[in-house]
Amino acid sequence: MSWNYIPTLGNLRHRRLVTNAKCPRCGYEDEDCHHIFKQCSTSIEVWQLLNLSWVTTFVHQNFWEWLSMFFKQGTNEQCRYFCYGLWILWHSRNQLLHERVHTTGRNLARKIQNHMAEYKGIKVNTTLSHTVRNQRNVEDLPIVKIQLMLCSTTKSSD
Repeated sequence: MSWNYIPTLGNLRHRRLVTNAKCPRCGYEDEDCHHIFKQCSTSIEVWQLLNLSWVTTFVHQNFWEWLSMFFKQGTNEQCRYFCYGLWILWHSRNQLLHERVHTTGRNLARKIQNHMAEYKGIKVNTTLSHTVRNQRNVEDLPIVKIQLMLCSTTKSSD
């Protein structure tokens, strides 16, 4: 994506594989990385709903600079949302193009939020289970009793 190798319609038209490079979502502009992830109305809606609308304010940069700027300025949590947001935007674009499945920006943002909530829940549960496991005392360990029956056989000398 950062090297502009993904098969956007603009890239495919440049390679003479398609004739129409208009965005399948909005139909207004040619589809390139900037448009898919930053300028399309669906992308703008997603970033706004995720409280990341500031990512669309970096104007005069190439795509590499735009990504770099975000990772320099964003927190770790914002970067996680951003990465998953990029993936979801690309995935939903492919679903629209190949399967004719249209998803709104609101639904995409909700999907991202649900995924991140699940991720946080898994991370919290994993951390808690490690903490509990490490803090166990000897008294907390189950007690297993093994009873052995010893049998002795004596020979009778009759």
